[in-house]
Amino acid sequence: MDDKSLCLQHQGLTMDLSMGPNFSITSASLSAFDTIAIILLIPFYDRILIPFLTRYNLQPSYLQRVGIGLVVRFATLGKKNDLLT
Repeated sequence: MDDKSLCLQHQGLTMDLSMGPNFSITSASLSAFDTIAIILLIPFYDRILIPFLTRYNLQPSYLQRVGIGLVVRFATLGKKNDLLT
């Protein structure tokens, strides 16, 4: 198992997973929310954000996109570390 799935399992075991009086989700289904978020955010990025930036001549190069992704990744790792300790 990778770090992300272990973190989601740990969160799921400590969270209140009830969503109303008659419905609750399982801790194993938390990873599905991550996948759904990525499926929704990639078209937003390609169809809305990049054309918006291109219109104002602010389109980042591929290397800048990789750098932005790394910065976001390290920021989320740092926040996760703060939450788990």
